Amino acid sequence: MSPLAAKKRSERRPEDRRVEILDAAVKVFVDKGFTEATVADITTAAGVAKGTFYLYFESKEHLLGALKERLVDEMTARVIAYHGRLGQDDWWGLIDGMLEELIDYTFDQRDLVFIFVREPFGAKTLEIFQTSEKRMNEMFADGIRRGVEAGVFDVDDPEATAVLLHHALDGALLEALVYSPELDKERIKASSKQLVRKVLAPPHWIQG
Repeated sequence: MSPLAAKKRSERRPEDRRVEILDAAVKVFVDKGFTEATVADITTAAGVAKGTFYLYFESKEHLLGALKERLVDEMTARVIAYHGRLGQDDWWGLIDGMLEELIDYTFDQRDLVFIFVREPFGAKTLEIFQTSEKRMNEMFADGIRRGVEAGVFDVDDPEATAVLLHHALDGALLEALVYSPELDKERIKASSKQLVRKVLAPPHWIQG
């Protein structure tokens, strides 16, 4: 590494170093798998000292959980703008936009999806997964609840419906990305929009 490059790296903010380690870990896990990859592999790919890894992560498992957490954080950031416009813009247009945003982003993160599917998870990672899933479910449930209050949706249990729709979408994306590549994202988008309308809309709206 040149002196100039070393100086620039030394001037990195702590959050930048953490991002570099996470990005490097994705590449290493894809190439070697989680079990075979070592902390040294990750730090070498990130261009940081091994001790730097432990400033940010307790273990590989903790890092894997952080990758899942980042995935959900970034998905949330992409849809929260739609959530904030509920009640102001057309409800169905917002839902369509949010679905497209989620599906596009998930397809863009294909490598991460493969990692999460094939690797074992310990208790720490599972805890992070549970927290992340709860956040998404709460966001969906709040949107459905507000739609019911506005008379746009006809749902008895917004919380349970949010969980069902969330995991229906997750399952379809997993199937498309891992098992059935013929299910391209445009097909997933079209079917997701149709499903959400049939689940949320009042019967008379569907018939009309």
